[in-house]
Amino acid sequence: MKTTIKDDAAKVAFDVAKSKVVEAMAIARKAVEDAGTDAELGPFV
Repeated sequence: MKTTIKDDAAKVAFDVAKSKVVEAMAIARKAVEDAGTDAELGPFV
């Protein structure tokens, strides 16, 4: 199957979105650690 420019753009957009989600999770995790509420969140951290 031949990929088109549109397919490539979609893949790039997906990769960017995925990296943003990972980044947001890391920031949230750090914020939780800074707040010292690890015990409250338990397995979600």
